[in-house]
Amino acid sequence: SSPTEEVISTEYQLHTLTGQFDVGFAELVSVTSYGRQRSKLSLDYSDNLGTLLPSLGIPTPIVALPVDNLVKKFTQEIRLASPAGQTVEYVVGGYYTREKSSSLNEGFGYLSPGVLAPAPFNPLQSVDLRNRYRETALFANLTLNLTPRKERPGRSQQHIERELRAPLQDVAGARGKVA
Repeated sequence: SSPTEEVISTEYQLHTLTGQFDVGFAELVSVTSYGRQRSKLSLDYSDNLGTLLPSLGIPTPIVALPVDNLVKKFTQEIRLASPAGQTVEYVVGGYYTREKSSSLNEGFGYLSPGVLAPAPFNPLQSVDLRNRYRETALFANLTLNLTPRKERPGRSQQHIERELRAPLQDVAGARGKVA
């Protein structure tokens, strides 16, 4: 393939495992995931750098900038939740994530399509960026229900259904019914 051919490709994977367990007094939930994304780019910078570099004595009228990005991410969440509808409801848990990324950004000069310029002109650039990120969090929520749950007075299901079936009046003044 030509060094000036622009290419963009992305591969993405996501794997998730969820487990729910009844431990009697609460429900235990575990969610684990792993994701991986690789993007490869090859950009033609001949119009931008192909005229500048020869004027600086670098004989490379054709310039390709390939980029290879890789991101890997792992997450884990564990939470314990009490049954709903009780006087005291709670959720407690923890979260962890780890992410690693790398980005290899290079630049190559070509004398003509497919013919690399000799050293010391190549590579024009080679930058390897690597990053790591970690996060850990704990969370909790407590709800205290002081009164029993009741439906609003006068708003029974039959009342709501009657309201929905009531005649409607459109902009022209004609009357219709909702089916």
